[in-house]
Amino acid sequence: MISFKEMNSLHRRIIHPNRNETVRNRYSTTRLTLNLNGSNLMNVRSRCILRQFRAWYEAMGTILVLAAILGGAGMAAAVEPSIAGPVSGAPRPADLASPLELLVCPADGVNNLRNSEGSVVERKDGSLLLAYTRFRGGSGSDFAPSDIVTRRSFDGGRTWSEPRVVAHGPNSGNVLSASLLRLGSGSIAIFYGRSTFQKGPGYAAGNMDDTSNVFNEQIMRTSADEGDTWSEERVLNLPGETSQVLLNDCAKRLSTGRLILPNYHGLSPYSPDPEFVQPLLSDDDGKTWFPSRFRIGLKAGASAGQLSESSVAERADGSLLMLCRTATGFVYRTESRDGGRTWTRPESTGLSASQTPTSLVRVPHSQDLLLIWNQIGQEEWSLGLPRHRLTAAISSDGGRIWRHRRNLESMNDRNYIPAAEGGPWQSPGKLSQEERGRRLEKVGLRDTPFRQAEYASLIFVGDNAVITYDVTGHGLPRGNSLMLRILPLRWFYENE
Repeated sequence: MISFKEMNSLHRRIIHPNRNETVRNRYSTTRLTLNLNGSNLMNVRSRCILRQFRAWYEAMGTILVLAAILGGAGMAAAVEPSIAGPVSGAPRPADLASPLELLVCPADGVNNLRNSEGSVVERKDGSLLLAYTRFRGGSGSDFAPSDIVTRRSFDGGRTWSEPRVVAHGPNSGNVLSASLLRLGSGSIAIFYGRSTFQKGPGYAAGNMDDTSNVFNEQIMRTSADEGDTWSEERVLNLPGETSQVLLNDCAKRLSTGRLILPNYHGLSPYSPDPEFVQPLLSDDDGKTWFPSRFRIGLKAGASAGQLSESSVAERADGSLLMLCRTATGFVYRTESRDGGRTWTRPESTGLSASQTPTSLVRVPHSQDLLLIWNQIGQEEWSLGLPRHRLTAAISSDGGRIWRHRRNLESMNDRNYIPAAEGGPWQSPGKLSQEERGRRLEKVGLRDTPFRQAEYASLIFVGDNAVITYDVTGHGLPRGNSLMLRILPLRWFYENE
């Protein structure tokens, strides 16, 4: 078969002749020496024949050149998926389905009673990679056996691949709270916690909270092929630390290239120490890690004042804002102006909150911050409704004032709970059915089907926010399922 190079050379010789050529006339066995410009022809008959001959070769040459060009383009298109994405035969990713609300990982109500703590990263080919915790063994307890699994979407979140196990938790422990992060090298990192513990006598009977001597490790792995395969586990615990715990979707990469993991230590009631936060930092893409210079906590021994699961965002001026879970009834804040080495004394934000974590990110190409948290009032909390409202809000002043509040989930239409309604949970005591109904009516929740949402993850893909959170309750399968929401950026600014 003629090569493209040979055919291109022949085409130039026929269509752009500049010298005498010797060709064989198919109408005669006589070899004729001729000039393809048409001069020095021996006779009129030969001139006619050769004109036909030249026209035929010009047409064939053009067709062959075009065929070669189009064939080359076709070959390039055929191999493109294997270059752009590691999944052989995978479809090209579509635009995000926005807006979208999808129960992406429903519990099965029997053996898998909890799918929770998600994290999403955009792959280089534009598809989405989701990691989350899938519990097994017919329990949704924090101490039930579980796996870290991943799924992919090539159609903007509309459909997802079957789960693939990344980390298998032991029966005497589990793995949970995945966090995906794009590294400076271009690889993807995954962080998660691995727990081991001793089972108490009630564990086999179904009380999976009956555990002791809990040992928690922070794990890091990396993937150079967009999540197809992962490196071996690396334990990031500081020397002597036996209880370092991560929040899902907490890992961040700063503009300087530094990585930050806002982990916390001391898991009450299994540790005698109050919970405190001490982020881990890395300046070499995760090869080595070092802690912030001191622990961040509130008054020692005050259980309501412990700091735990935290999220961090880099502000436009390069400083960091970290928001922390407490049992005080409010979100607490601390700031760093040296890349996470030192932090200010924690203080209340005034944001009424359940005892749950936050999700905090910076809006792309903006100084604004976007926060998602369980905004709750003390009375709602006391009535056993601590996580029914999941709210988003925007701050344009570095996290002091939060506006444009909108609910992702709520049992009523309240999207603003003033600080005066916040505070630590207090038991209302034993309430009669009538009194409970009266109190529920006061907060607009009487006869409202119960539903709760928690543990959000949040990234931006273009001008859209990709959010996951755990959800359970009315209209959903038994257990905890993972919800996916994709919303345009403008959605978060529509409320004053």
